[in-house]
Amino acid sequence: EALHRMVLAGLLARGHILLEGLPGLGKTALLDELQRRIVLRAPHVPVFAGRCYERELVPFKALDEVIDNLTHQLDALPSEVVRAILPKDVRILAQAFPVFHNVVASIAESEAGDTLDTVFIADPQQQRAALFSCLRALFTNLARYRPLVVVIHDLQWADRDSVALIAELTRPPEAPPMMLLATLRPVEHGNALSYQAVARYLACERRQLVIEPLSVSSARELAHALLEGTSVSGGEVATLAQAVAEESLGLPYFVELL
Repeated sequence: EALHRMVLAGLLARGHILLEGLPGLGKTALLDELQRRIVLRAPHVPVFAGRCYERELVPFKALDEVIDNLTHQLDALPSEVVRAILPKDVRILAQAFPVFHNVVASIAESEAGDTLDTVFIADPQQQRAALFSCLRALFTNLARYRPLVVVIHDLQWADRDSVALIAELTRPPEAPPMMLLATLRPVEHGNALSYQAVARYLACERRQLVIEPLSVSSARELAHALLEGTSVSGGEVATLAQAVAEESLGLPYFVELL
C-alpha cells in the first residue's frame, strides 16, 4: 500500500523506482499488483510492460516487449491520432523495432499518397542518436496529455544499449512525463547488470527499494493464510505453517510452493 502511494506520487513528480531483491521475494508479484491497481484506479494512465530474458538475443531487448505493447495500443487508435503521436522520422524506429513496420504500413494504407518521411542514415552513431531522439519524441507525444508507466521485469538481463536508451528516455531536462518501474536482482558477476551499473546510466530522479526476505513470523503468517480453507485440519495448520516458515528461507515463493 505504501509503495502504491509512492507510485502515484511518482507519476506526478516523474520519479522512477527500481526494486532490487533475490529471486522468489515477490518482486514480480508486487509489480503485477501495482499494475493492476493503476489500471483500476487510474485507467487513463497507459501502462507498457515488458520483461528481459537472460538468453534472448535481440537489439534493445529490455524494451522489446514494451514497444510491442505500445504498438498494440497504437493499433487501437484512429489513424489521424496515431499520425499526431508518431514522430515524422518514425521509420528509424522500424529499423530497430520491426513491429513499427505494421504501424507505418497501416497509416500508409489509410491515407494513400500521404506517406511518412523516409530516412536513411549510414553512419551507425548518427543512426543510434536519431533512434534515441525519435523514441524520446514518441514518448513525449504519447504523454502529452497524461503520464505514462513503463514496467520492466528482470532489468539485470538488459543489454547496455537498452539501459542507454532508457537513460535517454528519462534524462532531464524536459523528460517525457513517464514513470519507470523495474525489478532487478543484486547480481555482481557474469553478464548481469547490477543496480550500480544501471544507476551509472540513469541521471534521472530515482529510488532504489531493496526487498528483504520475510521474517519467520511473517512467513508463518503467510503460510497460515495459504493453508486456511485447504484440507489441512485446524490443529495441524499451526504446526505445518511453522515448519514451512522455517524451511522457506523467508522467500514468499518458497512459502507458496511448500
